[in-house]
Amino acid sequence: MKQQYNKNYTIKDYILTIFIIIVFVFTVLCIFKFSYSSTPVAEYETVWNTLQNDGYYPQDLTSDDYARNITVNDEKLYFEFNTFQSDKTANSYWSKIHSKIIDKEYYPNKGAYTTKGNYVIYSTTVNNVNYVGIRVGNTTVFAYCDKEYQNDLNNILISIGYLKPSQLGKKLDQRGKSIISILLYLIVLLPLSRLSTKHMRMSILNNAELSCEKIKSLRRDSKNVFSYKFKLFKLITHSTEKAKKLMVAYALMYLPVILLIITETVGMLRNEHILFTDYLGIIAIIIIISNFSKRTNTNAIS
Repeated sequence: MKQQYNKNYTIKDYILTIFIIIVFVFTVLCIFKFSYSSTPVAEYETVWNTLQNDGYYPQDLTSDDYARNITVNDEKLYFEFNTFQSDKTANSYWSKIHSKIIDKEYYPNKGAYTTKGNYVIYSTTVNNVNYVGIRVGNTTVFAYCDKEYQNDLNNILISIGYLKPSQLGKKLDQRGKSIISILLYLIVLLPLSRLSTKHMRMSILNNAELSCEKIKSLRRDSKNVFSYKFKLFKLITHSTEKAKKLMVAYALMYLPVILLIITETVGMLRNEHILFTDYLGIIAIIIIISNFSKRTNTNAIS
């Protein structure tokens, strides 16, 4: 009689799963609160009045490209505020602003970048000139000035609500958030994925017709866990067709999490948030929940 691997979850599995889920949910809520809060969009009149009150002479240079435009270009600074018909158009124009700024850098994307809900900002300093690009909803700001006039520029941005005093002197870097996200995926999502696919691993071993003695012998003869996993993988790929198909399905369960880690790493290296990671995260969580909800099949292999 062939031995069957137990595919049932133990009480320890459930306790560990509940603990990881609580930690994960708490962390996600904290990230959501920080990343998805909305920044009020500045009104055309507010920006115009702010510039005038600060002693500047704003011009309305509205063209076919913008819904409304305000521009200041004097000896102190250059300031451009645009209001578009949609967030999508504003985001497209902000990408051009971002490209315009990084083209001036010796090492592209080495400035400070952050995104929070409908708020995106990139700032850098090149040859003692400070550049900043901001998008809030359907509006954008592109401005630059010599370092000696940086406080004047900051005061304008604070007055229209596009910069907080608490942000001054801090490097708002997307890389830091990406590193935290990657660690979160490694210590939370990967363990959850492994726990949720326990029944699949047991089904693969059962359908591969590998005895417990064979598995124990394989572990003893392997120098390390990686050697053991590789040898086990080779045995399964040379076993039954059903075991091979289950192995492919098992690998696909991990794919969203792996892609999530890769894309977040790319975002960290590029110092920007990649929207695609949000959808990958949702897919990974749905798969994990779906796997936990499946009942384990305890039929013996034939």
